[in-house]
Amino acid sequence: SFFVPGEGDAPAEWAAFRLHPPAATCETCHAVKQGSWAFKHDVLSESCLVCHDAKQFPVNHQHTPDVLVDCQMCHQPHGASAAKLLKLRKELACKQCHG
Repeated sequence: SFFVPGEGDAPAEWAAFRLHPPAATCETCHAVKQGSWAFKHDVLSESCLVCHDAKQFPVNHQHTPDVLVDCQMCHQPHGASAAKLLKLRKELACKQCHG
């Protein structure tokens, strides 16, 4: 369970929900294409690498950005309560591709 800071008191065991990135707007990653919201770039990782340093990527990941083209496989794009906005624990995240 999580809570949104500023929305009242939450039980101590609940984690705070952190927006990602804190100062971005929808237009940072999205644009209206053919009347619907879509990612600005055809490859999702290109949207992420507008703000995130591509040189730092191999330091934190076992693969290069061209292999992990969909950051959403492991990370919540809009925010999360988990560290590094991970959807799963690190050891489980790798098993999505490496059974």
